[in-house]
Formats: sequence, C-alpha cells, structure tokens
Amino acid sequence: MKKIYRLSLATFIGPFVATFFISLFVLVMQFLWKYIDELAGKGLEMSVIGELLLYASANLIPMAIPLSILLSSIMTFGNMAENHELLAFKTTGVSLLRLMKPLTIGVIAISTGAFFFANIAVPKANLKFKSLLYSIKEQKPAMDIVPGAFYGGIEGFSIRVSEKDPETDRLYDVMIYDKSENRGNVMVTRAEEGEMYITEDERFLILDLKNGARYHEMPEQKGKSTKTFPHNMLKFEEYQIRFDLSSFNFKRAKEELWKNSTQMMNLNQLSAYIDTTHIKIEKKMDYTREYSVAYFNFLSDSNFAVNDSTYAAFNPNGKYISTIEVLSSRALIQRALSHARSIKGSLKSAHNELDYQLNRRIRGKIEFHRKFTLSIACILLFFVGAPLGAIIRKGGLGLPVVISTVIFILYYIVMIGTEKAAKQGAIYAEAGMWFPVTFILPFAFLLTIRANNDSKVGNFGAFMKGLFKKKDAKELIEGDATAKEVAGKESFDQEPSKNV
Repeated sequence: MKKIYRLSLATFIGPFVATFFISLFVLVMQFLWKYIDELAGKGLEMSVIGELLLYASANLIPMAIPLSILLSSIMTFGNMAENHELLAFKTTGVSLLRLMKPLTIGVIAISTGAFFFANIAVPKANLKFKSLLYSIKEQKPAMDIVPGAFYGGIEGFSIRVSEKDPETDRLYDVMIYDKSENRGNVMVTRAEEGEMYITEDERFLILDLKNGARYHEMPEQKGKSTKTFPHNMLKFEEYQIRFDLSSFNFKRAKEELWKNSTQMMNLNQLSAYIDTTHIKIEKKMDYTREYSVAYFNFLSDSNFAVNDSTYAAFNPNGKYISTIEVLSSRALIQRALSHARSIKGSLKSAHNELDYQLNRRIRGKIEFHRKFTLSIACILLFFVGAPLGAIIRKGGLGLPVVISTVIFILYYIVMIGTEKAAKQGAIYAEAGMWFPVTFILPFAFLLTIRANNDSKVGNFGAFMKGLFKKKDAKELIEGDATAKEVAGKESFDQEPSKNV
C-alpha cells in the first residue's frame, strides 16, 4: 500500500505544480491587463514593476490554489482511469476512497498552508501592493515632447517644438512659456533650435537654445495714476534654461495610510476591528436614543399641563390642538416644527454614521471568513475533481481543462454574487461567504459516492455513440412503422377493386 500511496502522490504533485503556475500566470496577466494604463509611459524601472507583480501574485495565490487542485485532481484520476489503473487497483481490493486517502491528506496540508499564507503573508502583501500602486498612479508620465504639441509635464512651463530630429534629438523652432511667476504667460522664450539633455545626477534637465529671444512682461508699477505695461526683450545667440526634475522622481507613499483597511489585517486584527465597530454602533444608537427623547413632549409634561376639562374635550375623533388657544397653539406649532427640524438633522447624521460603521463591520466579517472559506473550498474541490476524473476517464490537458474551468467559473460566479450581496447588506456576511462552500458540498458528496460505486455514466465517448445508435434505431423503428402503415393503407384502398 505504501508503494501505491507514493505512486498516487507522485502522479498528483506534477500536475498540481504545473497547473498552479499556469493558473497563477493567467491571473497575473489578467491583473497586468487591468492596470496596463497605469504602468505604461511613466518611465518606471523594471524592479518597481517586478515588485508590484510580486505583491499582486501573493494576493492571487489563494485564488490559484483551488483552481490548480481541481484541475490536477481531474487530470490525475482521469489518467488513472484512462490507463485502467483504477480498474487494476479495484480488482486487488483497493477502493477509490482508499486510493484518495494520501491525496486527501496532502490536499489538507496544502489547504492549511494556504490558510496561514492568507492570514499572514497576504495582508502584508496587500498593504505593500496598495501603497506601491498608489505611488505609481501618482507618478508623472515620462517626459516625451511631441512635435507640434504643447508639453506641460514640467511644473510651471509649457514647451512646444515644430520639429524633432529622432537621431540627434535636436529641436527646431522652440517656444517656451514660463508660468513660474503665477501671473499667466508673462515670459515667452523662442529660439530657432535647441538641444536637450539631463545632468549626470538626473536632477535637472538642461535646454541649450540658439538664435532666439526672450520676452518678459514686467509687473505693473504701483502708485502711478496711468497704467503702464513695462517689458523687456532679450536677444541671444546662446541661452541655457535649467528645469528641475524632482517632480519626476518616483516617490513611495506611506504604508500607514492603508493600515486600517480590512484587506491588510490578519484574523486577530479583524476580530478586534469587528468588535470595535460593534461597540461604536451600540454607543451611537444609545446616544441617538437619549438625544431624541428630549425632543418629544407628552401630555404629562409640566410645560404643557392640561386640566380635566381639556382631557374631556379631547377625543379620538377630535384634535388635541383645537382645545388650545390660538396664541398658545401657534407657539406650540412653532416649537414642534423647530424640534422636528433639529431631530431630523440629528437622525440623518446618526443614520450616515451608523451606515458607515455597519459597512465597515460587514467588510471586516467578509475578510475574516474569506480566510477560512478558501481553504475549505480547496478540500471540497478536490472531492469534486478526483471522482469526476475517475468518472469521465480522460486525462491530459483537453477535456479536464474544459470541465475544471467550467466548474471553477461557476464557483467563482456564485462567490462573487453572494459576496456582493453581503456587502450591500442584502444577506448576512457569514451566509454570503459560506454559501459557495455549501454550494459545492453536495456535488462533492454525490460525485464521490458515484465514483466509488464504479459509475460509468461519465464515459462520454460511449455515451455519445450510444446516443446516436439509439437515435438511428429509433428512426429505423419509426420508419418501419410508417412503411407498414402506408402499405396497409394501400392494401385497404385496393381491396374494393379486387372484390369488384
């Protein structure tokens, strides 16, 4: 039995490792396609992009593991069934469940590792990923001066060139608007040609201009009765402008800005986070209740004491306000309206605060239960894939890939739908996160029992052949019946002529 167990484990590990990296690669490419607009054209170093992909991969690993377990289990047992190895094992008394035992232990170990990875490594990776992605989004695009268009990437300047030599990077017909004085376009520099380069320390951009002029509109002198427009003009054969490139340097945002997000917390932090939001909700509700009671007046209130005759005049079909004098009723109505406006504003503010805290609590619960459900889903998907592979009796990367992809997409759709419903408050967060797992459970149970009982329903090739054979036979039978019916009708029609 030890040799059989080692054989099954060796058969499973290879496809699992291969499908894991393939699944992770596909998910990373999907992420890269989603954020390609944020990365392109900003002059980022490959180390920064590689670091971002590394953090994104850490976040996608808990999603890649269930898919790889499902696919590898279908491939493993599909190959065994296709090569009649399962039949050989069963003839020697080794059942499918017994053969799945070492793989079940291995999958449980993988699921446990995935749980600790999701609890420890993923929150830290999410924090670094969020801060790095924000830094990349805030990074200015790389300087690329296009001929015939104004370039405003350098703060305080706007540059336009008519032509640009792609080989020497020499610029022709250069126009520069200097807005550093915050008075509009008061300084304009124009030159026939120029050359642009960056200093060795990459702190400044140098622009050497030739044969041009600078026009500067000076600020108006104060104290004069008549308006003047002083300006100066500088003609030059050679002129150098220095631009500060500090704004183009890549700056990392502080990670503390996203430290309180639920995706950056482990189980202990999430538990404390959920309790804190619960306490804040209870305190806000108690405060709102106490604050609102003061705005309600009752008949027993000393400020509005009424005598027995007033009570006698008040009846269910009448109105209490009609028993009060006109002047008093006006003051009473104005006071009631004032109280209504005050309490309306207070309740609206309290509603917004409670809604915010409830949303935080729901998101905390979702992240708390997510760390458990993904690990449980790995085990259940194994009990879906292993018996399904034994039933369909197909290995390789053909049919198993199609079936596993369909199953995982169905699971993913259910998971996304219930999670969204939980975030919107339509269902409880616990139900939203655990429903996809309970959705898989009956399929895993039924497929395991069916495969252990040597079901042959999954032999799709024979099933399709049998289907067409049955269809042909049915058509033949129907054709014979129709022919007999026609023949009988013709003989009936011909009988009278024979009698005549």
